[in-house]
Amino acid sequence: MPEQHSTFFSNLQYFALATTDSYGRPWATIVTGQPGQVVQALSKNTLAISTALPPGDPVGQCFETRKAILWAGLGVDFTNRRRNKVAGIVKYARANEGGKGELELRLETNESLGNCPKYITIRDLTNIQRTPQLITSQLNSSNILLTPDQKALINQASTVFLATRHFTDDTTISDMGLNHRGGSPGFVRTYNDSTSTYIILPDFSGNRFYQSLGNIQTDHYAGLVIPDFTTGDILHITGEAENLFDDEAESIMPRITLLTRIKITGLVHIKEGLNLRLNSPEQYSPYNPPIRYLTSELTLLNRPSSTPSNSARLTNINRISQNISTFTFTLEKPVTHLPGHFAIFDFSPHIHRTYAHMNEQTPQQVNDDFIRTWTISSAPPISSSSSSSKSEDSELTFGETTTLQCTIKHVALGAVTHFLHSLPAFLSSEIVLPFLGTGGDFSCFEMVDGKLSVPKKMVWIAAGVGITPFLAFYEALKKVKGIETDIVLLFAARGDESIVSDVFAPLGSGLVAINVRVFNSAAVEGGDSGEGDWRRTQKRRMTSVDIAEVPDVTDRVAYMCGPGGFMKDVAEWLAGAGVKGENIKKEEFAF
Repeated sequence: MPEQHSTFFSNLQYFALATTDSYGRPWATIVTGQPGQVVQALSKNTLAISTALPPGDPVGQCFETRKAILWAGLGVDFTNRRRNKVAGIVKYARANEGGKGELELRLETNESLGNCPKYITIRDLTNIQRTPQLITSQLNSSNILLTPDQKALINQASTVFLATRHFTDDTTISDMGLNHRGGSPGFVRTYNDSTSTYIILPDFSGNRFYQSLGNIQTDHYAGLVIPDFTTGDILHITGEAENLFDDEAESIMPRITLLTRIKITGLVHIKEGLNLRLNSPEQYSPYNPPIRYLTSELTLLNRPSSTPSNSARLTNINRISQNISTFTFTLEKPVTHLPGHFAIFDFSPHIHRTYAHMNEQTPQQVNDDFIRTWTISSAPPISSSSSSSKSEDSELTFGETTTLQCTIKHVALGAVTHFLHSLPAFLSSEIVLPFLGTGGDFSCFEMVDGKLSVPKKMVWIAAGVGITPFLAFYEALKKVKGIETDIVLLFAARGDESIVSDVFAPLGSGLVAINVRVFNSAAVEGGDSGEGDWRRTQKRRMTSVDIAEVPDVTDRVAYMCGPGGFMKDVAEWLAGAGVKGENIKKEEFAF
């Protein structure tokens, strides 16, 4: 070990550790203790570990039976994302003598490597003494099903540790590996078939060493330890592993061309088994890609797959403001959608991505597949659901269309939006790209007793380009005659973003009433302004008071769209104003 590695390990208060059981399967755990005590560097190639393990810890049991020969470890400083991994041979092990749960190890190191900080969650942790309770111990079973609590533990994880092995006839080159896998909570997915439970780990852009994946490719085993740093609960998993590539991977998890699938053959769940306490909110890595869902999950959500069966041609660009434009796409085949639904485009044929290990300026581009999901800002055409007169409202519905419009804001560091906003209008028709479909459940329209219907009273709340679904709502209301509703629109904008709201005006039908309030936090001139009694612009941010002052707010169905932080605040403001949870709707993408 380099001296900086041995010093690093010795200063840790937690350390991930892995070994194998008598079946050769890898198990992993997290040992804890005071800095300078839990891990000690006795020499440049010897580490000592002294700790106590909770009852049922599978790694402790591996050492207790004296079957463990190889080991691997990983040290992570969660305060600064520094990490180093190490592996070698077990020279001495004493575990759980007298049932005390103590673990004493002398470990010879023959591999040591520093790793990058990508995908590591920053967290502030303190050692505490918890009261562990063994919930489940299925050390070797071919029929393991996860409980709801275990699924929830997996879903909350932004950090897991992956243990792998490589055994050969030449024991001098056999070894183990233990690596960090991180992402946004939910990046690890699970599913069942008729007999087994599987863990799915999507592969994110890494250092191209492929040590863990290489071990799995040759030996077909892997283990995971999944901690909950809030509750102290911990889940240990081992099983049969395989790497799936290209079409086979995408058939399970769309947009992923390499993943690891682990069939669970061993599981240990220990409540409060981790003697660490989280002291402050976690800070997720800026490199984390969006959550990728399984095909089975997308099917249940009525979301399209990633297999293109249509194409879209960019046929028009309408500049609305300095940074916002409406792009019109003409599809090869017609589609159906409701106002407020989204469309999915694949720009990968037009944007080339080169490998970059790190990218400090735009970390999201490291894993970018250039597939984009945007709200459709145009409304579909009206059609008749029967052969009777189209003037009968009871027979009207939304029909097929080959024209979609998306109103998109230019993000300077966004690869796709920068590409689109840099296009000259006369070249737009040369852009043809795969179209993956439409989807969504965010719409104020529904069919009730054969009629298109909307709530009698609504409040639409948007921030920035989150105004787009309401453009579609409004356009559809202009097309569908006979619908009666009262709308209050609250729009939080910055600078010339407010121009987008200029399209909203009374429809003149006497049935649709609309009241527009624009909050421009970056207006540079003029004061508050109004247009009659239906529109008002104010030079400030939207607040909870503005929600509370909406007339009849508790009688309205609220629809909101905008950045995550904005929607979180608005949801709290609506609840504080007395709006029931079932009447609060927000736009969410899952693809």
